Amino acid sequence: MKKLKIISLMLFLAMGVNAQIHIWTSGTLENELDDLPESIINLPITGYIDIRDIDYITYRCYNLKNLDLSDANIVEYVYSVTPYSDNELPGGSLYGLPFLTTVILPETLISIGSGVLNRVAQDDFGQIGGLTSIEIPEGVTSIGSNFAANHPITTIVLPKSLTSVGACFIDCFDWSRISEFTIINKNPSPINLGYSYFHLFLPTITVYVPFGSKTAYENTNVWKELNIIELPDETTEITEIPTSNSATIEWQPYANATGYKLLIYSDEAKTNLLDAIELDITGKKQNIKGVQRAQGVGISSYTIENLQNNTTYYYSLETLGVNNVVLSKQNGDFTTQSSTGINDVEMTKTPVAFYSLMGVKLQDEPASGMYIILYDNGTAEKVTK
Repeated sequence: MKKLKIISLMLFLAMGVNAQIHIWTSGTLENELDDLPESIINLPITGYIDIRDIDYITYRCYNLKNLDLSDANIVEYVYSVTPYSDNELPGGSLYGLPFLTTVILPETLISIGSGVLNRVAQDDFGQIGGLTSIEIPEGVTSIGSNFAANHPITTIVLPKSLTSVGACFIDCFDWSRISEFTIINKNPSPINLGYSYFHLFLPTITVYVPFGSKTAYENTNVWKELNIIELPDETTEITEIPTSNSATIEWQPYANATGYKLLIYSDEAKTNLLDAIELDITGKKQNIKGVQRAQGVGISSYTIENLQNNTTYYYSLETLGVNNVVLSKQNGDFTTQSSTGINDVEMTKTPVAFYSLMGVKLQDEPASGMYIILYDNGTAEKVTK
């Protein structure tokens, strides 16, 4: 039986996030993983877990990189006379895991204790990576202090249900390395820092907030002390002006942008990248081939040359912030015009007369046969039906 478990576990390791461990009885994760926890890199868990399983992950799954608890339920348990409640991620959970890069928290989670996801300081361990983003599920009402400390967090999703936040947003982040991050929630969650010397550093911290929410953040305690910058409006219209072998992309510039990146693809799935045009805020290209079109007043634009006629292309326009952080990303497509080897103005020509091959003017356009069409731009064309 043990041999069968080991074989199953090895298959799980090979499959990564495509495999799952389902726990029917909380406290039995150790039995499911047997004696190979140090080999676990990807760990998706469904079913029921408690503090014993969480501690096993924390202290035994040392090389864990990806943890998915989205469909796991944390159940109550009295551990060493200390009671732990349902849907509570206890303080110190998932502490010190040096290689963790992805965590999906349980959808049923209600509270997060202090020191959760706290990682050994990078200078002490020298590891590379860590969490760059974290999403707190809707339904969580409180987060303790020092949440996700020493991880290079840049993006945080906060739920509307959040009512209590410890000193996690200040005390946990290493602001010598991270001076900005992005909040995706339009509604600012209240923060109660209490007494903290980190108040001195609040004005140096930049927080990007969703379009339309800057006023709300500037009127909320603690948030108003930070440098609040509103992200670009991702509904801003982008204009495509194609010809037979080129296309000009125009967009409204963003005041807080440091540059833009225009990615051109030949397929809708955006797997075949044809070109990446990097522009600074003045519209000047950076180390990328292409022909720059003059920038109009209040408009940023770029012209992509050497395209195939009558072909559909797909693009992504990224607005970049400090350190090339992507502040917004808009997608679109355009189709170049057809080209028959004659002047583009001929593409709008209108028939004015019809003639036989002998030069006799016809009353109407023939339903079949060979004849000549005379257009309003002075050109003629032989047609066979």
